[in-house]
Amino acid sequence: MESQFVLGRVNTADTKFHHVLASLPEDVAVNLPVDINSYAELKDSVVKLFQKSNNEILEEALGAISLDGEKPSVCLVRTRRKLAECNFTLGEEIIKHRLMPAMPIATGTALWEHTEISLTQTAKLADTVYSYNEETAVADVSSSPVTNTTPQLRPSSSNHRQENA
Repeated sequence: MESQFVLGRVNTADTKFHHVLASLPEDVAVNLPVDINSYAELKDSVVKLFQKSNNEILEEALGAISLDGEKPSVCLVRTRRKLAECNFTLGEEIIKHRLMPAMPIATGTALWEHTEISLTQTAKLADTVYSYNEETAVADVSSSPVTNTTPQLRPSSSNHRQENA
């Protein structure tokens, strides 16, 4: 909008106010306070209508915690980075509470009770357990006996009669 005002050489706040107000969709305009009198107030009100709440931002940062094939420590760093981008500081217990369910059950269960170590140490320990579980799973698959699942062909009854004749 600001660029359009520059290109159109619109300089006064009053002209900007009426131009923006006239161009707002009705569903947006009806949700604005009725006592707006200036372009700055109008602009702030429209921004606030579309701005995410702190709860929405927090849920976005924490709600999608998943390993996605990453080590738990990498997931922790990614989660902390998202929180920092949103200017949130959360206690380790809250982050741990959201991170543990993202881990494989065996890894999360083994680490849940380790309250004496920091979250960073827990994530590093989880890397080790996670890697061990992955290696064990690969070893289990490679050592399982292979069964022949190819169906055996039987001669049809007409072929069987010809051989006996």
